[in-house]
Amino acid sequence: AMLKDRSTLQGYAEKMRNPWTRPIVLPMIETKQGLENLTEILQSDVDGVFIGPMDLSCALEEQGLGTDGHKTQQAISRIAALAQYWRKVVGIYVSDRSSTEYFISKGFQFVVNAHDKVALMAGARAGLPRKRHRVQTTHVGSLPSPDWLLPILRGEERPPENYEAKLLDATVEIMQKQLDAGLDEINDGEVGRSHYAT
Repeated sequence: AMLKDRSTLQGYAEKMRNPWTRPIVLPMIETKQGLENLTEILQSDVDGVFIGPMDLSCALEEQGLGTDGHKTQQAISRIAALAQYWRKVVGIYVSDRSSTEYFISKGFQFVVNAHDKVALMAGARAGLPRKRHRVQTTHVGSLPSPDWLLPILRGEERPPENYEAKLLDATVEIMQKQLDAGLDEINDGEVGRSHYAT
């Protein structure tokens, strides 16, 4: 993967040394070990650090608090201060606009307020019908036929003289059951289908 442009290993090494072609490296700080080794990380040739506040709060035994956790807030402040001292980029993930504006005001240069899951969910919601708040429902295939109809469909009995009227009544009944069940799109349930019967 590193040599996918068919360059040589020497060429790859040169690209890694060139500030215009080498990748940006931002290790995530979201564990106690990351906090303990923060100074050493920042003194290396990384471009900066990125904070994952939810995982960091779990590591600091403030499960689920994220940026609202007291110990997590202290850790975030320390990470930002050290990153700025070593003139490195400091980034963080947040989930709303006010948090984004807050961390930008604190000198964070890289603030992410969405990820792929959020973007996919937003796209899915936008694609749903706007006039409804639920997915429309229907069904496919045959619905159970009334008992009197089965022998006729099997060819065991002859249809009665009022067969068409009875079949219409059975079809209306099947359609009403679908409406009563809350289906949005209904059909005749193949009540009169004679190719097979169960």
